[in-house]
Amino acid sequence: MIASSPFVPSTSDVFDQARSGSITAIIQVLNEHLAEAGVRTRAMGEGGMLQILCEASHRQQLLEGNLAPQIQQILNEISPWGISRARIYCRIVQEQKLLWLKEVKDEPESLLWTKDIRLNPPPLAHRVWGDWVRSREKSKQRALSRLREGGKKTRNFNWAVVASLVAAIAAGSVALLSFVLWSGRELPTVSLQAASSQPEPVAKLDPFAEAVRIAEQAGKDGKVASTSAEWLDLAARWQKASDYMAQVGEDDERYGAAQERVASYKNNSDAALGKAGKR
Repeated sequence: MIASSPFVPSTSDVFDQARSGSITAIIQVLNEHLAEAGVRTRAMGEGGMLQILCEASHRQQLLEGNLAPQIQQILNEISPWGISRARIYCRIVQEQKLLWLKEVKDEPESLLWTKDIRLNPPPLAHRVWGDWVRSREKSKQRALSRLREGGKKTRNFNWAVVASLVAAIAAGSVALLSFVLWSGRELPTVSLQAASSQPEPVAKLDPFAEAVRIAEQAGKDGKVASTSAEWLDLAARWQKASDYMAQVGEDDERYGAAQERVASYKNNSDAALGKAGKR
């Protein structure tokens, strides 16, 4: 059973990245809060919605009445920029599936359930207060860290507190402006059929090159990762690189190399998840 305790936003930078609309950070926040229940998530944007896949080893871990409200609560607290709707897909874990969104659409019988939700951001005062508290806590943590390292004298701590308050007020102002802009901006609804009839953009993403770029950076960051949050982020990035490689078409001369890297990057993602769990 999934815990029914209230969602407590993290004070880490990952939460701020998720609020800015980073799908990788959203995945990390979801995984951090659903890890105890044994639920793993993946996500991507498509058709004007945040598409979320939830997987677990047992049906009991994926009960709609428990899981859907918790995901709704987490997304409401994040209130990611530019995202107002989400679709949740749930199934028993299938590690061999790579292009999961295509798979679940082609094989809907493999799903336990699917649910569309609309995000309901918390009241403005609640959001601004939360942003201010997180900014203040992070500023305090940085100041205390500097003091413990001997970089500051105790008598200078008041200046660190003053600096943290100024930073917190600035963060609250930015959050207020972002919320006002966000609340007046409706995410456009684009059907798959309509999207297919539109002309291709001039600059088309090369999935092979993008996968290599993500993998190279993940490889560098993996050498210094130490916390569970860092390893969860690396797992999401390796999975994203694997998904990009899987998009390389058979008519591409790099297809063979791409298929090899699909499995390699997926193994790296699973390894990173394992290290995150150990911490």
